[in-house]
Amino acid sequence: MTAHIDAPSNAPSNAPVNARPVLDASALRLALFTDTYAPQVNGVARTLERLVRAVEERGGTARVFTIDDPDVAAAITAPAPRTSVLRYPSVPFWAYEQLRMAWPSAGRVRRDLADFAPTLVHAATEFGVGLAGRSAARSLGVPFVSSYHTSFTAYAKYYRLGALARPGWAFLRWFHNGGLRTYCPTQSIVDEVNAQGFANTTVWSRGVDVSRFSPTYRSAAVRDAMGATDDTLVIITPHNEAIRFEFGRGFAEWYRGRTGRTVAIDWRVLGGTSDIARFLESEYVAAFENFWLGKRGRPWSAEIQAGFQNGRLPADAPAIVREARAAFLASTVSCGIDVFFGGGTYDFAKQAQAGRLVDSGLLRRHPEWFTDAVIPREHGGEEYWEPNGLWIGAVLSSYGILF
Repeated sequence: MTAHIDAPSNAPSNAPVNARPVLDASALRLALFTDTYAPQVNGVARTLERLVRAVEERGGTARVFTIDDPDVAAAITAPAPRTSVLRYPSVPFWAYEQLRMAWPSAGRVRRDLADFAPTLVHAATEFGVGLAGRSAARSLGVPFVSSYHTSFTAYAKYYRLGALARPGWAFLRWFHNGGLRTYCPTQSIVDEVNAQGFANTTVWSRGVDVSRFSPTYRSAAVRDAMGATDDTLVIITPHNEAIRFEFGRGFAEWYRGRTGRTVAIDWRVLGGTSDIARFLESEYVAAFENFWLGKRGRPWSAEIQAGFQNGRLPADAPAIVREARAAFLASTVSCGIDVFFGGGTYDFAKQAQAGRLVDSGLLRRHPEWFTDAVIPREHGGEEYWEPNGLWIGAVLSSYGILF
């Protein structure tokens, strides 16, 4: 999927960036249990790989307990000196073959964990390996925490499996409340799970690595010396390098033939789709807060923060919240990204509902493309484009084959 985001490429940053001091983690021995890990490519795997790297960089030691995956085995390289990755045999999940499940014996996991002698056990997924890690940690008396990454119940409802939502919440509540703390990506997720009876939740704050991504590095002299292009398109994506290369090359050739100008794709790869959604939300919250306080001179509150990006405000919402929503949609508040490329219907529907996407005009320019004979509105229960042009499916594929 692709979507235009309501932001010019040269939009200035709206929120100051403050570097935090590097903390000492030399006493930490982290046992991380997860059903997905690098070199798999998804939001959770990327996030956890960065977590392990951060622990190592601060002097700590980590061991990852995860699944094997024959499809990516060739890409597995030697781990960093202080880190070991222990993989258990797995099988594809019947409803979603890209997800693999492992059910290692409780005795084996307990022995493996005892051999490592961790000071903290972190379960990042609730099934399979994560469930085994929870059991082993409690059996050995090791402090246990968890993190909530994916709204399984929301996906169940979207894919018409809503009957699983109630038992799903009951299981997730039992799993996460068995630990000392449950880390959530945003305050809105904290509020959501708290409403379902979760306890001891907190926001696992994140951000952009300013040592790698910063507009201060932009240099006209360097760009000239490197033969920089006429134009730049900023795209945020969870896709891997192979996909970025193929699409980037194809677009650059098309763009030059169409306009006579050269273009560079500025790929922003922050993680998976969930990471991108959190990044966009945080950028828009910071930008709109700056607009609301600085240009409008209006008070800021948690109610305003939730309301301005709520596409389903009730009719009886407070007047100031309705004012904030209208001001956001009418403003030029931006996040500095041109295109969001990658993800599914659910992800883009959420972004459109929040008001973060704009019409690219493609449906109006080429209505003949968007017919049942070419690109149908819906097929097999999946939507392939949004009626107002806010997002459009870019590729129809299955098992790596493009149709």
